[in-house]
Amino acid sequence: AACLLFGLAAALSSGASSGAHAQPIQFLSWNLESDGADPEVVARQLGEFPKQNFYCFQEVNIRHAGRFGAAIRAVHGNGFRYLTTNTGRDDRLMIMYDTERFDLIESRELFRHGEHSLNQWRHRSPLVLVLKEKATGRGFNLMTVHLARGDRRFRKEQAIGLREWAASEPRPTIAIGDFNFDYDIPTGRGNASFNAFLDGGAWTWVKPDPLVDTNYDDRDGDGKDNYPASCLDFAFTAGEGLGPARAEIIVRPGDFPDDERTPDHRPIRLIIDGLTTRR
Repeated sequence: AACLLFGLAAALSSGASSGAHAQPIQFLSWNLESDGADPEVVARQLGEFPKQNFYCFQEVNIRHAGRFGAAIRAVHGNGFRYLTTNTGRDDRLMIMYDTERFDLIESRELFRHGEHSLNQWRHRSPLVLVLKEKATGRGFNLMTVHLARGDRRFRKEQAIGLREWAASEPRPTIAIGDFNFDYDIPTGRGNASFNAFLDGGAWTWVKPDPLVDTNYDDRDGDGKDNYPASCLDFAFTAGEGLGPARAEIIVRPGDFPDDERTPDHRPIRLIIDGLTTRR
């Protein structure tokens, strides 16, 4: 935990100094692996992170959402509220936000955009919050996603739908979560959904440096990661009105290989140097 806290504190200090014109906005995203991890262990780990403005979680069993929210409030105060999707069964999405700094204008799940379906009722719909920064009156969208894993055709349809949705949005938008884009770090290539999502330039990938493996996958049980240099978790921005952004994948001692107590994904952190356009 000491290495983690030092790394995040250094990044936060850098963000504060480089964004003097506006207060940085901090996001933490993590796939919590639902019933594949011990909620007590996950809650303890969440309490070890420095305070963020937004926490975006994927694969949240609704039975444990309150425990995760309480773990963050216990360390960082009661000024946080969380919302979850109604879709996703035991693998829901959750966003927790800083109510002292931001007002929630609207929350919704995206079921489709235009002719593109975003949920065939076997998945979880993207969760979107429309927010306004109290001090500046500036607004933006925050979306967290967990795109389809086993259905590559539908995942591509989701990617195209979200690309078209972002292009039509009047507000600046942040999207963060588990996109299942299978970005192979050595070759610099993602799957067809990754390409479709970025086609046309509506979205900009806030690419971490260094880029490291975000998911431990040992589905054949041989004790080795089947995809040791693959990125599934991303942060993207769209539209005008966001300050410079940077992201990092949080690597903690002993996080991989995971076990039955801990999530099989690494958290990703995003820092945006404030909002620059009134919406």
